[in-house]
Amino acid sequence: MRRFLGLMMFICLLFSGNCFAMQFSQPEEIGKINIWHPPLWHSLSPKDPQGITFNKATEVFISPSWECLARFGNDEDALYVHYYRKKDKTKFYLGSENLKNTVSINGLNFTLFKINTDEGLTLYPLYTPYKIIRTRNPPEGYTIIGRKSNGIFINYIDTNEVTEKYFPPDVTVRYNNLSTQGNTLIMKYNCVDEKHSAFKREMGEIHFKWNDKAQWFDVKRISNDTGR
Repeated sequence: MRRFLGLMMFICLLFSGNCFAMQFSQPEEIGKINIWHPPLWHSLSPKDPQGITFNKATEVFISPSWECLARFGNDEDALYVHYYRKKDKTKFYLGSENLKNTVSINGLNFTLFKINTDEGLTLYPLYTPYKIIRTRNPPEGYTIIGRKSNGIFINYIDTNEVTEKYFPPDVTVRYNNLSTQGNTLIMKYNCVDEKHSAFKREMGEIHFKWNDKAQWFDVKRISNDTGR
């Protein structure tokens, strides 16, 4: 019996490499943040709630000076979103109720997701849709922040940085369809060189595999066109 158990453990370690790795749940949408009509910001007031929305938020507070605080979820599992119109019209702070423990995110429109793990880390992917306001909103993609087991929020993934590191200059890359498999985040991408017609459209996947030793993600680009 001992030999059998030992053999099974050896096979598990040899072939999967993930038997004891962190496991991610599939992304679950928890809300949306939208700011409407940027040219009309000067006319917004608490009596005109059409200017900003926090869909699915558990609680929202908006002061007369347009300082906003929205809560998604409850108790220790809550994610707070801070917005200060007078300070920066296109910046949100996501994290805890304490502003010092937040991550700043630029943009106007986001869909919020949540990914649980079996080791106390909670991930919050923020998806920026395509063709909202391209001159102000970042390209279609993700910013993924996380709450560590000690409650500290940090920024793990920004697809703008992935584009700069793993793709040639002047290439527009769009990321979507985030999913998980074991200890790996997987998102689809497609890219095209809008300035040079010789660069054909390319599609593929970006894999973000959790590295338990580094407590960070290893990144791998897999192109459906080249196999690299």
